[in-house]
Amino acid sequence: MSEAARDVLKALGARVRELRLDRGLSQEQVGERAELHRNEIGVMERGETNTSFVNLLRICRALDVTPSELLKPFGLSSLRNLPPKRPSGRSEK
Repeated sequence: MSEAARDVLKALGARVRELRLDRGLSQEQVGERAELHRNEIGVMERGETNTSFVNLLRICRALDVTPSELLKPFGLSSLRNLPPKRPSGRSEK
């Protein structure tokens, strides 16, 4: 994974942590509400995993925010900094 991608994941995790703390919730409480293990919330908050879209929606539900509110700090400039995805090495048929 590129450094730029890691930076985006860390920023997303920091945003989840910010929203969680603003609501006075523990990682365990968010995990219960999102139907995810609390460890998954911690790993995501530290930017150590590329969380699935479905899990992001679950976290939004748990935090009572819309996806657009969660992603508000991420503008086009964040997207422009991401490098193109490397080919997987699979042959096209």
